[in-house]
Amino acid sequence: MGSLAHHSIYTVQSGRQFADDDTSIADDIVMTGYNLLTVGSSSPLQQFNCTLKTLQAHHQVNPLIGPGSERPEHPQDLPPIADNSQSII
Repeated sequence: MGSLAHHSIYTVQSGRQFADDDTSIADDIVMTGYNLLTVGSSSPLQQFNCTLKTLQAHHQVNPLIGPGSERPEHPQDLPPIADNSQSII
């Protein structure tokens, strides 16, 4: 822990200065990247989450046994049965 204090790890230090009166601090690159990913209605992270939810909904499979495996009671709720009468020999 002494080495952290010796190398001034937890103290704010000014970075490269191009002029004597330059007191600007560099941007926090982590927050800048986070804001680019999350801010706005068309942010890449929001688009990814929306696409993922859509894919998950389309590829949801009902379990074979247990809760959720019951067949629908009404025939109109059943998916159409594929006609496999034409076989390729």
